[in-house]
Amino acid sequence: MTSSKVNNLSSTEHKKVRTSNAIPKMNKRETGNSLDSLDHILDSKFLNSLSDSTRVSVLKKVIQLGRADVTLIAEGLPWDKSVVSRNLTFLNDAGVLKRTKVGKQVFYEPDVSNILKRFKDITAGIEMIINSCCPILPEK
Repeated sequence: MTSSKVNNLSSTEHKKVRTSNAIPKMNKRETGNSLDSLDHILDSKFLNSLSDSTRVSVLKKVIQLGRADVTLIAEGLPWDKSVVSRNLTFLNDAGVLKRTKVGKQVFYEPDVSNILKRFKDITAGIEMIINSCCPILPEK
């Protein structure tokens, strides 16, 4: 059913369309638990790490280089090496980067599998909440 047809339905017909292909509604306890998990997902250090422009710039540089130490990553960036290092540590702690120590040198690289997993978890959590309160009609 197209969105224009859905908009012309009475409220009773609209409810039937919304619930006919929806995932079963959760009870209040299940919805509360889902909201608690969504709070955990959305308040995560992972999303916080991607919300800061300095960290995003540092991450872009790491992605561009592939695998590099703090000296190479800081090269050409407008911040002191200590600021870059602090942001690399934050990104590592958030699961965005992997840190590998070889002798005295520390190398950073994107943790691609963890990044993809975290975004999938976030998407799944949001879909679960949306389906429990307000299912989305499929596009036709």
